[in-house]
Amino acid sequence: MRKLIWLAAATAAIASAGAAQAQDTPRKGGTIRMTAPYAASFGSLDPHTTPRAQDDIVSKALQRTLYNWDSKDGKLVLELAKSVTPAEDGLTYTYKLRDDAFFHNGRKMTADDIIWSFTRIMDGSKGYPAARYVRIIKGAIDVEKNQAKEISGLKKIDDFTLEMTLTDKVDPAYYFFPGSTAILPKEEVEKGNFAANPVGLGPFKFKEHVPGSRVVAERWEKFYKPGKPYADKVEVLIMAEAAARDVAFRNKEIDTSILGPAQYVAYRADPELSKGILEVAEMLLAAAEFAGLRQDREALCLRPRQGQEAAGRGGLSRRLRVRADDQPERELGPADRRGDHPHAGQGRHQGEAQAGGSDGADRHRHEGRAPGLYRLEPDRA
Repeated sequence: MRKLIWLAAATAAIASAGAAQAQDTPRKGGTIRMTAPYAASFGSLDPHTTPRAQDDIVSKALQRTLYNWDSKDGKLVLELAKSVTPAEDGLTYTYKLRDDAFFHNGRKMTADDIIWSFTRIMDGSKGYPAARYVRIIKGAIDVEKNQAKEISGLKKIDDFTLEMTLTDKVDPAYYFFPGSTAILPKEEVEKGNFAANPVGLGPFKFKEHVPGSRVVAERWEKFYKPGKPYADKVEVLIMAEAAARDVAFRNKEIDTSILGPAQYVAYRADPELSKGILEVAEMLLAAAEFAGLRQDREALCLRPRQGQEAAGRGGLSRRLRVRADDQPERELGPADRRGDHPHAGQGRHQGEAQAGGSDGADRHRHEGRAPGLYRLEPDRA
């Protein structure tokens, strides 16, 4: 089994007492206006088809995965299951699924939806990016190679009990929290053009997508976490230019803005704007092959008045890309194709990181390589 490198910062930093208080006493209602800063458009609103950070911002509002990142406690936790019991062999996991998770079409999620979603991802003719994660399930590669119709390692015990058998002794949480492994309703996907009208299990329900401009989503009243989300609506506005985000934020046209290095310095020096800076760490999963990367601090700026939860969870979260800009492009080896670990060989456009918790930089010496710093960069993918 290949080892993963886990880098996480240790302490949280919220620059504004007002922002901290707002999170403790959230305000119900209203609209959150946030930015999608990594490209001039969204690639797709079908989460299975895209690994892009830009698209995942919307996916975190509309969709849910088997596991999720708990930004308050700084760890991966079950999201669509109430409990999981590993067998003594370390390969088989039995999940007791939530019986209160409803898709936005009103239908309750069952084990069939997880089995169908993972099977769809393994359609070898489509080349879905999340196949690298699902390959860890026994029999998934057979489906990918069109040698089987069903993933043998997925077994429905009853509507809300799922048995999963893996090919290696790994923690499945690291494989089934990326947004590209979201659980989708078969009947909605099979209607065709799912990306134009996505249906999910998230705290917000899709309302509209104006290409090149914004995605709007409204509060889902049947979300399984009582009282959440706090906001009535979320608007994700495309703003690829830092200057445009700066003007919009200063004019109160948006409520949150991700800051680049130059903006970060300027906002920290401003007596008022500095009160709304929330620094977040990057939870990085990287393959041992990655070395010589740099890590720089980025910050999320929000207005102290904001108390809503954009994703229906405690704390703010965002997904970033890792860019191996100190490493030459290379051919993917057999281990990368096998999917022996979920983030191996992702290179310039495929490395992933989940943001949440605290801020800081960490050094890690790779086996047989020089130490390096990691730089977490928005994908501009």
